[in-house]
Amino acid sequence: MSRTKPLHDLQLLDQQRDTALDRLARIEHALGRAPAVVAAQAALAASEAALARVEEALAACQAKRQTLKARMAAEEAQLYGGRTASAREIEGQKANLDAHQRQLSDLDDAALAIMLERDAAAAATAAARRSVDDALAAAEGTDAQLRAARTRLTEGLAVLDPRREQARSQVAPADLALYDRLKADTKRGGISVARVTGEACGGCGRALTSAETQRAAAGLAQCPSCGRILHA
Repeated sequence: MSRTKPLHDLQLLDQQRDTALDRLARIEHALGRAPAVVAAQAALAASEAALARVEEALAACQAKRQTLKARMAAEEAQLYGGRTASAREIEGQKANLDAHQRQLSDLDDAALAIMLERDAAAAATAAARRSVDDALAAAEGTDAQLRAARTRLTEGLAVLDPRREQARSQVAPADLALYDRLKADTKRGGISVARVTGEACGGCGRALTSAETQRAAAGLAQCPSCGRILHA
């Protein structure tokens, strides 16, 4: 057996494993993320945010009403509490009360308008929640298929991983270190070993000299261009 065959066999297993892991990651990302579900969830989030803004505005309006009513109660107590005051002071106090009463009426109108807006926002939020539930129900069939595929991939990896570890144990430590270093280099696309095909590197296509081809067949040699291990 050539020195590079164990490396080539390991690479075949690694490619299967990488493909399975990539597919598994895409399944995990897709679960519960059907386009209709994502859109419905985004609409619900927008509706909930709008409802929260309206409720905040209503709370602020009601707080202003309470503050104004407390102030008016104090003014009325001062006006009608029997304290001796000049006619001018009394007229001024009455004018303030009349102005505050108009402000209170405006706040009452504003609160009513906000309440109506809140009711509409609450109805929109409830409808958005129902849309999310409907989208999730419609996507359940797709998710069931994805979960089944995830199970198959997980079971396949459980079988593949021991084979991979066995294959790694068959490779000389120095060769394995080179293999791992080349695989980790993203510019090679995770491919450490390239077959020699027609006196050329199967990884990058560079033509090999006869001496380079002979070295690849006799032991471990790397492509002068891409650096991959040549398997003849």
